[in-house]
Amino acid sequence: MSTNVFPSAFPPTTSSSSSTLVDHFRPTSIAPPLPHNHITDSSPLSRDNMNTASATVWTQRLSESFGAIADQITAASQALAAVEVPAALDPAPNGDSAGPINAIAALSARLEAIEQAQERLEDELRSLRRGGKRESLNFVKEVPRENGEAPEPEPEPNSLEKTVEELSKKVDGILETIKLDHMWLYPRLQNAVISSNKTQVKPLPMANGKPPVNFPGTKGEFECMTKERYEHLLKSYGQPAKGDTAAKRQAIREFLGLSAAQ
Repeated sequence: MSTNVFPSAFPPTTSSSSSTLVDHFRPTSIAPPLPHNHITDSSPLSRDNMNTASATVWTQRLSESFGAIADQITAASQALAAVEVPAALDPAPNGDSAGPINAIAALSARLEAIEQAQERLEDELRSLRRGGKRESLNFVKEVPRENGEAPEPEPEPNSLEKTVEELSKKVDGILETIKLDHMWLYPRLQNAVISSNKTQVKPLPMANGKPPVNFPGTKGEFECMTKERYEHLLKSYGQPAKGDTAAKRQAIREFLGLSAAQ
């Protein structure tokens, strides 16, 4: 005597029935085809607008397909939770336990088949999401190529612009020199009338507006400085330091506007 453990609405699991269950919950159309972009206007701006609109529609439809797959996975889980244990699973009155054991094994196999189907659907969903992202990126990237357009390279400055820039730098340098010469005029006039070695030498300001460090106090001190001090003064004012001690002394003397030694 054979006992039908499952109701007719929930038949026992076989290879064909498992496949039917998976096919029942599998969406008929997962990813919609990419909509055709009918462009009648030949202007690049119109083509860009139409391509952008097509990409938006395609992405929206793909999202709806993802939502449908997720809803079907949820429905499969709810259907599984709503299954009631058949009464045949209760111990038989005559003490025969073979029927309940076989029914439990069949139910376990069916549960495993449903879980595997859910895992496959989830894998397909993740794969479609990754593929949808790639297709969206490829669609956006291919728009310039389809329109025959390419990003314009940043224009390099031409020779005229470079020449103007170089001239501007030179003019700024000349203006700075004129400014310093104007600042040096009055101290040089004062130094030019010094006749005594005890008279204080007027220092000329550097580019920062300050006098050089260790500047000589009097004309007599200036005449008796070391080679290193003369060289230090020349470099402080941006002047070439060449020759021996006498040559460097004479160079800085003329720069400061001092008269010759008495």
